[in-house]
Amino acid sequence: MQHLLTTLKPGGRAAIVLPDNCLFEDKADEVFEIVMADCNVHTILRLTRCTFVPYANAQANVVFFQKGRTTEKVWIYDCRSNIPACTKKDRPLTPDLFIDFERCYGSDRNGNDPLRLRFLSGVEGSGVEGSGVEGSGVEGSGVEGRFQAFHIEEIKERGYKLDLKWLKDDTLDDPNDLPDPVDLIAE
Repeated sequence: MQHLLTTLKPGGRAAIVLPDNCLFEDKADEVFEIVMADCNVHTILRLTRCTFVPYANAQANVVFFQKGRTTEKVWIYDCRSNIPACTKKDRPLTPDLFIDFERCYGSDRNGNDPLRLRFLSGVEGSGVEGSGVEGSGVEGSGVEGRFQAFHIEEIKERGYKLDLKWLKDDTLDDPNDLPDPVDLIAE
């Protein structure tokens, strides 16, 4: 992260894949306090479980940011809750999994798509914005949806811990969703 910040020019943008624990453990608070002061951390994509299996079994996120202005709000897209884990054979990782995220992210590479602003006219509650504006063409927005905005004030109150969750993950409670042990060993 430090290397990216020092080499990125003002206005430059980057995305970095980080394991879950880098968003909330150890020195994450200090790192993200600095990063959010120097960069607009505009979007976090919470990747589905087992994205990197069989190479790594870590749950991960993609953090998108642009250097040169401070963070005002962070949009988080939850591509993990209530989505079965990827497997090599039965449920491989495909581009289709990211269609809704791409639609929510929008066409502006810097995370400033005007469509996101339409979410802001929605319901507010506990720092989460959005109501799934009718006719927006974007699914998964709003309090019940996968795409949420969190103001910097809420992030500061949480000590810059970015493990923000709002969806109940029913797939974790279902033991029938676990892959067959033989398949796990084979992969």
